[in-house]
Amino acid sequence: MKKIIALAIAASAFGACTSFQVFIPGAVHAGLGSATQPDIETYSAWCGKKGNDCKVTFEADRLSVDGTDYVLYRDIKAVNYLLQDRRPYFRRHYFEFEYVEQNPDGETEVKRAKIIFGHAKTAKNFWLDVMRTCKYARLSNTTTTGA
Repeated sequence: MKKIIALAIAASAFGACTSFQVFIPGAVHAGLGSATQPDIETYSAWCGKKGNDCKVTFEADRLSVDGTDYVLYRDIKAVNYLLQDRRPYFRRHYFEFEYVEQNPDGETEVKRAKIIFGHAKTAKNFWLDVMRTCKYARLSNTTTTGA
């Protein structure tokens, strides 16, 4: 009897809400609030060739360029990250995408796109987002040297 009274006193000490959450799984509040990062990430890059400025955005289900053109992550078949390791200040980080696009006739065709960065930290963050979002694509990473 003393054990039951002690248990009742302990339960009331935690409060009704806390003791309720202990006994009911799933009634726990989860999340990291303001520490949670947004699902959308935008990068300033060069598209196709150096000097062709563009904005590349990772959205919930797609990769978009300049807010107008996009490809769904599930349609990206391969991504190759190529670092041309020339003199330190002239390094280029190339991301070559291979994806499937449906033409107006309803047939699918394989297309290729190139996104280029000159800044190593930005390229690293971009690569991390590629690995996070392009789960079904074949990913490769290559470094070349030379002029």
